[in-house]
Amino acid sequence: MRSSVLDAQHTIYEGIISMAILPAVDGELSIMDDHEPIYVALGKGYVRLLPVVQKTKGVSEETKPIFIRQGVARMKNNELVILVE
Repeated sequence: MRSSVLDAQHTIYEGIISMAILPAVDGELSIMDDHEPIYVALGKGYVRLLPVVQKTKGVSEETKPIFIRQGVARMKNNELVILVE
């Protein structure tokens, strides 16, 4: 799925991922490819993104966790947009 992490100043991350783990206000939430459309309020914590596994490498490595104070995430049409503060 396509993913973007944005704050008021710039794009923090943009790329293709297989899974995102988000700090929702009521607990962690994992979102994978083709997840149903959803809006999620985010609380303080780390956004963790797992890029798509490369067939030549064989192993997917997590990107550096992104610390956020709060935000909102929207999953729609296999695109995850995360707006953070």
